[in-house]
Amino acid sequence: MPRALPLPRPLWGRPSTKAVVTAGVFITTLWKLKFFFNPSEVSGEAPKHTEPLVVLVWKWPSKQVPNISGDVCRELYGIMGCWLTMERRLLGQADVVVFPHARLQPGRDRLPTERPPGQNWVWVSLESPSNTKALAGWNQTFNWVMTYRQDSDIFIPYGKLVPNQSATVNIPRKTNLVSWVISNYHRTQKRAEVYKNLSRYLHVNIYGKANKKPLCKDCLLPTTSKSKFYLAFENSIHQDYITEKLW
Repeated sequence: MPRALPLPRPLWGRPSTKAVVTAGVFITTLWKLKFFFNPSEVSGEAPKHTEPLVVLVWKWPSKQVPNISGDVCRELYGIMGCWLTMERRLLGQADVVVFPHARLQPGRDRLPTERPPGQNWVWVSLESPSNTKALAGWNQTFNWVMTYRQDSDIFIPYGKLVPNQSATVNIPRKTNLVSWVISNYHRTQKRAEVYKNLSRYLHVNIYGKANKKPLCKDCLLPTTSKSKFYLAFENSIHQDYITEKLW
């Protein structure tokens, strides 16, 4: 049976504990936008132009900004006809401008004052509605919505599983029953209540900032894989909102 493997480490970064997205999925999804502009490529008609689709990311959603100079679409993901950039001087040439909600400043005066005809703006968020504030102020600002919800204008999942026929599965020896990694902990959270009730009957190994036992990025999986079970809680319940720990 093929082993399901996660995609490579994302360029996108982590705007929050929940918001994890693979840059490969991100770029692939944005590349598909060219069919909004060139429906002839879908119908089989001769394309009107051969210029690459210029996608301008107005501000990277995380503080750790990757190097996207050069033709990253082609070099990393084999996607032709796509130009991903963060150079704001190219605003006038951009077909699409991407605005991550996590990095938007309140007030439209922080957005570009000029908007060329035919340019489309995309609002992006991977957070649940419970953790996405001040939305009303952006009404009638963006053309498309890009989120984890499958009914979005542009669907961008947190990740996907890909088969690896040659993978060798090494199951580590289990040394404890249950583990939980948690950074944001409040007694009023429902997941805190579940943990409290569960801990009455069995011991839960807790890691993360909340328990002053942070794990390095290379220590997370080796540590939790020693447990027979892992607690994965949602921080809010919404349509299509699934914990990234599934991936």
